[in-house]
Amino acid sequence: MNELLTISIKVMRKTKHFLLMAATLLCSMGASAHDFAKNGIFYKAPRQIDLADLTVMVTYFDPDNDSGYSTFKNEYRGRVVIPSTVTYEGMTFRVTRIDNNAFRECDALTSVVIPSTIVSIGESAFEGCKKLKSVALSEGLESIGYAAFRDCVSLTSIKIPNSVSEFKGSWGYNSTFEGCTNLTSVTLPRGITGIGRDRKTFEGCSKQLKINGMFYYEGIGQQVHNVTPIAPKPVSDFEFKVTANGVVLTKYNNKNKTGSLVLPEDYNGKKYDIGAGVFSGSSGLTSITIPEGVTSIGNYAFSACSSLTSITLPEGVTSIGDYAFSSCSSLISITLPEGVKSIGNNVFRSCSRLTSITLPKSVTSIGSSAFSGCRSLTSITLPEGVTRIENLAFYGCNGLKQATINCVHVGDWFRGNTSIKEIVLGEGVTSIGDLALNGCSSLTSITIPNSVTSIGAGAFSGCSSLTSIILPKSLKSIGSNAFCECSSLTSVTIPKSVTSIGERAFHKCGKLTSVVLPENLRSIGTQPSKIAAASPPSPFLRV
Repeated sequence: MNELLTISIKVMRKTKHFLLMAATLLCSMGASAHDFAKNGIFYKAPRQIDLADLTVMVTYFDPDNDSGYSTFKNEYRGRVVIPSTVTYEGMTFRVTRIDNNAFRECDALTSVVIPSTIVSIGESAFEGCKKLKSVALSEGLESIGYAAFRDCVSLTSIKIPNSVSEFKGSWGYNSTFEGCTNLTSVTLPRGITGIGRDRKTFEGCSKQLKINGMFYYEGIGQQVHNVTPIAPKPVSDFEFKVTANGVVLTKYNNKNKTGSLVLPEDYNGKKYDIGAGVFSGSSGLTSITIPEGVTSIGNYAFSACSSLTSITLPEGVTSIGDYAFSSCSSLISITLPEGVKSIGNNVFRSCSRLTSITLPKSVTSIGSSAFSGCRSLTSITLPEGVTRIENLAFYGCNGLKQATINCVHVGDWFRGNTSIKEIVLGEGVTSIGDLALNGCSSLTSITIPNSVTSIGAGAFSGCSSLTSIILPKSLKSIGSNAFCECSSLTSVTIPKSVTSIGERAFHKCGKLTSVVLPENLRSIGTQPSKIAAASPPSPFLRV
């Protein structure tokens, strides 16, 4: 009881110390335009601080207590990625706002990425950023302040997230994009307010400016200056999301489409990756062409595209996610480009018509059940660089008759395959795992290299067509039931290096008449009489 009391007091003191430290630190903040800087970005805390939800806004550099944004005009340069959180003095703050004038007249600023935690952009936040070409706004943003992008003369297009409900005005005007002389494309969400009859919102913009579906937005009509009206545009087939790590294709809106599909080359001039589940269930697509620049394909990206017969993957793809092509039951063949390093779990699971696949030399790992249920697959060669293949990778591939394997560990990849006849294990394989070839009833030949040191439990159990096997000189252990029910096996010579044999290792090997045991053998299963259920009763000869 005293010990528990002591612990409680220590915890209370620690919590009290943290709150006191936080209060002291935060009370010193808010006196100037910026309170602290991190990775080249300046932050300011709100006047009212909530210790349960610490937030800051992005602001300008001001060492002289509100000397003004104009004192230092170019504190931000090049590409700026605003983080969603920032840690200072051991405390983590959410970044929720961009302050008035935060980036104003930063002539060297070229692009900015704004996270989804930002809910508002202040007045004149980017005004006069003459080299600003790209602004990535995220869903979560709610309002944009007066003249926020005024005189950004290099800005050509911008998409306002659907979460934005208001362009804030000042003195009856808005002027959000006033003077953006090269702005030709603006996408606005339905129902946005704050534009109204104000002609200054787009005043001085390019005369080729187009606002998608402008007649459907409240307050936008012929009164908006310098706007070329266009007919309402249908919902795009593709939806993208801009993140700090790049652009991702997140949604496909035409899953009833049939036939061929060619994906866009880019999104606003930027290459993109394919996100999770984008085309999943598009059962009418027969072929898909993916553009150069895609480097990764997300989980379930093309799963259950049951009519898909071919797909072209570009050079540059390095990773394929879990279940990416699972249940593509019409897919016949696929070539993976050089550069693919990993194949995820269940990637081609239940691709029942897949007859061939070419794996590049760059592949180093294959996930569990990657080709499970590919019953039409007849042969496969695994590259020498493959060092890991997870369990059941080729489970149920009953059409697979030949395989060449070079990786370190052989797991239960071919378990239950009733068609495979020949397996060659390359130098470098060190172990054959539990149940590795369990139930491979057609296996007649296997080459085991000298690098193998162990054979796992049940590794060859049920290999009823295996008549002979040469065990390598490096072998040290044979697991229980390793050759159980190898009913055609007639003789086995166990190398001198073997020191242990597991229980029932040769159980029910009815044709096995002799087993030569090494003199260094130290342990044998607890039921040695069951190692071979053959005649004569004691089939052991010790050398």
